Amino acid sequence: MNLAKELASASKECGADIFKTKLFSLDKLFSHKKVMVRGKNWYKEVKQTELTRGQLFELAYHCNKIGIELMASAFDMERLDWLEEIGVRRHKIACRMSKDEAYLKEVEVTGKDMLISIPYGKLENSALIRCMAPKDWPWKRTTLMYSIPEYPTLLHELKLGQVNWRLYEGFSDHTVGIEASIVALSRGARIIEKHFKLEGQKDSDGLDIACSITPKEMAELVRFARTVEQVL
Repeated sequence: MNLAKELASASKECGADIFKTKLFSLDKLFSHKKVMVRGKNWYKEVKQTELTRGQLFELAYHCNKIGIELMASAFDMERLDWLEEIGVRRHKIACRMSKDEAYLKEVEVTGKDMLISIPYGKLENSALIRCMAPKDWPWKRTTLMYSIPEYPTLLHELKLGQVNWRLYEGFSDHTVGIEASIVALSRGARIIEKHFKLEGQKDSDGLDIACSITPKEMAELVRFARTVEQVL
């Protein structure tokens, strides 16, 4: 929890608008206790990052105190209810949950904005289309986030030049560094989601550390984003 609070505070100091985390029961998602990425089982490391309901409330209090919005990707209905209890302004929906029609409908019932990560080319067959098709496009409260859920994503896998940035307004960036985010902003993305770490954290500390940026890099990315907002 101390690390979570430090990350939130550092995000605020870098100028980020939102501090985002994840809410999950790892054993519900991976009952076989294997989280295999890059040839390694990250179960133990990921298990340590589970947040309880009480810890979420503690983190929400801290974010409110320092003046940064808290948002989270929930991976089941119970944890979605937790987010509603703390009064989040919007919901982030991870790639995994974008396939869950019942979950999407439950989020829609909240009436709040949704940021949904969907890999390029997968929208047409997604649960989102089945949920939202009867409604007029554009979906007023829905922002699509272009995402390739690989940790890290290699630059040549992105193909950002093929992305319709009027459709995908955001970019969930899992590459190393900030260059891909800068390109996405230059091409029309208006929301960037980027994994974040403190100075000194090592790749072995967690599954996503390899694609996380430092406070120095985050501050640079924020400065670029603010410049884009002014010139565009």
